[in-house]
Amino acid sequence: VSDDPLLDLAGGSFTIEAWLRLDEFDASSTRRYYVTQKKNIGDKDGLASYTFIARMGNIDDAADRQKLAFEMGDGIGPDGSLQRVVSNLLINDSNWHHVSVAFDGTSGDVRFTLDGASDLHPSAINTANLHDNDDLLYIGAHPTPPNPQSTTVNHGFDGGIDELRISDVFLPQSQLLAVPEPSSVALAIAGMLLFGLLSWLRLKVAGLRKQTKEIA
Repeated sequence: VSDDPLLDLAGGSFTIEAWLRLDEFDASSTRRYYVTQKKNIGDKDGLASYTFIARMGNIDDAADRQKLAFEMGDGIGPDGSLQRVVSNLLINDSNWHHVSVAFDGTSGDVRFTLDGASDLHPSAINTANLHDNDDLLYIGAHPTPPNPQSTTVNHGFDGGIDELRISDVFLPQSQLLAVPEPSSVALAIAGMLLFGLLSWLRLKVAGLRKQTKEIA
């Protein structure tokens, strides 16, 4: 996505959320799943304004591979310096899940959510040296750092992303888009229709019984 002043969020509070489905979710897989990253191809991750990761993969310790994470860079020097917050929430199946990360630009608080579960990290980010860049916003991919053998992106999103929303405020959980996934909605509607049909049949049968009694 081309740069836009509306995407320059590092100077304040913001929330990133989406519905996701991961095709690789096993703890042994090293694949990373990037939701968003604001950074140019060829730059180190310390130059990124902000990064939301749905699955850490081979970024750090193997025990954290399935966990959500959030990163912000300071943009200082040729490589920048990176701050990373790792959530205790993780995805370990191929179902659709609603995920979010919210950042408070005043306190440095970072809050993750996964299907309604919340994981708050108070004062997790030092807000003194954050920066906004003029780079592209990548969705579902990681712009490669300096590498003579690669000038594109890696860790493409193997699965699905839907209903991605970025808000320039720290949204309370009650305002997130965490509605039931389409299959759940369909089942709920089908259940209501079936309940309505059964209720109508009961009324119809009761009416017929009443008519039969009056005739008799």
